[in-house]
Amino acid sequence: MAINKKGDKWVLDWWAEGKRYRKFFETRKAADNHRTEIKKKKKDGAYVAPDKVPSFRETAAAWPATRADRAEGTYDQYAGHVSRHLLPRFGDLRLDQISSESIAAMRAELGQTGKTNQRRKGMAPATVTAIVKSLSSIFESAVRTGRLASNPVKRLERPYNRAREGQREDIAVHPDEILNPDEIRRLLAAAERGLYWTLFMLAAATGARSGELLALRWSDITFDGKSHISIRRSLSWAKGPNGSKSVARFGPCKTNAGARDIPIDASVALALKAWKLQAGRNELDLVFADSNGIPMQRSLILKYGFRHALKRAGLRRVKFHSLRHSFASALIKRAPVTEVQHLLGHKDPGITLRVYSHWFKGEDSGAAAAYTAELFSGIDTK
Repeated sequence: MAINKKGDKWVLDWWAEGKRYRKFFETRKAADNHRTEIKKKKKDGAYVAPDKVPSFRETAAAWPATRADRAEGTYDQYAGHVSRHLLPRFGDLRLDQISSESIAAMRAELGQTGKTNQRRKGMAPATVTAIVKSLSSIFESAVRTGRLASNPVKRLERPYNRAREGQREDIAVHPDEILNPDEIRRLLAAAERGLYWTLFMLAAATGARSGELLALRWSDITFDGKSHISIRRSLSWAKGPNGSKSVARFGPCKTNAGARDIPIDASVALALKAWKLQAGRNELDLVFADSNGIPMQRSLILKYGFRHALKRAGLRRVKFHSLRHSFASALIKRAPVTEVQHLLGHKDPGITLRVYSHWFKGEDSGAAAAYTAELFSGIDTK
């Protein structure tokens, strides 16, 4: 493997699998480093000749098909990562021409903040991370099939993630996102009676996700005996083929643990029966449907129902998901964490604790004092 100077460039010449290759560099050091890298890869049996390395466009175009078994919304998300963010940036390059530095630059660009007021102009960190994970998966598919020696994403430095006392701030719920019982009563008093009132009431009473409630059918509700609702599916909206109008999609729950039964008390059951009489039946048997009997979009519920009710009630602006947070934070003080986990549809009680328990640290139930009193009962500790 020879290095020679040609004009103002340094040229590395080498042979592999009976073919000659050459590459130009700005400095002798860069050429030396590349030669060392080739030698190491050949020694490790990981070397792939340049003409055997496919383009990013070729590899990325085929990658979403490997995710066809995912939920439709998730599949669309993967395809969107490729078409909107990855192909425009890397499409014309060979896989081995994409460096960890160029990937880090993309990551920084997507999540950039403004220089003046530090307000975020780019995407949320979780969205940027998801795009980089998709990119990593594309590289991994090429490594597995022997078309690329290594995955450059694995050489990335992890992005800084501010944490406090070991808690992940992107997971833990802030107290401002919680509505107390009095605030929920004020919200319901200000909500438009009928569909919106019933939806908000059921969300606050069950902690179910909005997609689960909007996919709920009357056949999922048991009124006799121990009344409960059965969560068996979720509603999502996604763009149709080639970015066409959004369409409603019913899919499985967020996790396997998401399929669950949630008990409801007599007052909630009575309110649902009243709503059933008022709403009438629709073709899809949905509990919550628009005036034409078709699935509802969460964005429209927020715009025309939830935010108006918050404003009329004089409450701070919170997300609809705050009703779920409020349900969970109230229960975690009153019930075993495994019971709360089941009601929320979390696959692991650790998730429930991470999300909801961190801001109860200052509370003292007296359990420790009661235990020590029992332990040392009848013992002279002086």
